[in-house]
Amino acid sequence: MELSLPYSVELALPYIYVLAVVLSAFGVFGYFRGWAREASALVGQLVSWALVITWGALTLAYMNKVYRALLFLVQGGIEAEDPSVLAKEINGVRLIDTEHPEPALSVLFIVLTIVGYLIVNRLVERKTSVPGSAVGALLGVANGYLLAGVLLNWPSYKANLVVTVNLPDETTAAFLSQYFPAALIVVIGIIIVGALINSLRNGRRSSAQSEAASLARRRG
Repeated sequence: MELSLPYSVELALPYIYVLAVVLSAFGVFGYFRGWAREASALVGQLVSWALVITWGALTLAYMNKVYRALLFLVQGGIEAEDPSVLAKEINGVRLIDTEHPEPALSVLFIVLTIVGYLIVNRLVERKTSVPGSAVGALLGVANGYLLAGVLLNWPSYKANLVVTVNLPDETTAAFLSQYFPAALIVVIGIIIVGALINSLRNGRRSSAQSEAASLARRRG
């Protein structure tokens, strides 16, 4: 038996709030990774973006050709009495819609960006100093802005992301419709502050342990 909630409300979340959440998350991520990794990742993103702009369309066309070749083989085109018939049938088949390539290009950009991040994690050492972490946070924000801008093509800051939610009573509906954006920002802020405080505590603990180990070696 389905439960029907009597009140529905449209929660309008400005896109600028969504962008703020994304940038905050990348800022925290960059704080933990340090400036060296974030700077390298930013270079990787820019290279990925340039590759997608320069070679993205050709890559999608090549993937369609490979897909048609595989279809030809799977459907027995080589063994057919007249392979040209099957070749004509699949000539217009496309795995990727090249007339609307944005989703496929976005996926390609994401893949290249992830590969770049993995390479950076493998080759670049994380800098753990407080100034380095602070710069890493700024570079993380830059990385998040670039990624969000390329993938989502941000609309005007006045535009809203509207979500319809069913609620049990009118009071809750009125409260959420009025305070939901501010509450979301507060929650995200608390999470970020908590993560930074935890990072500082861990850093101090690691420094104390290193100093204790160094002192023990000197005494030994």
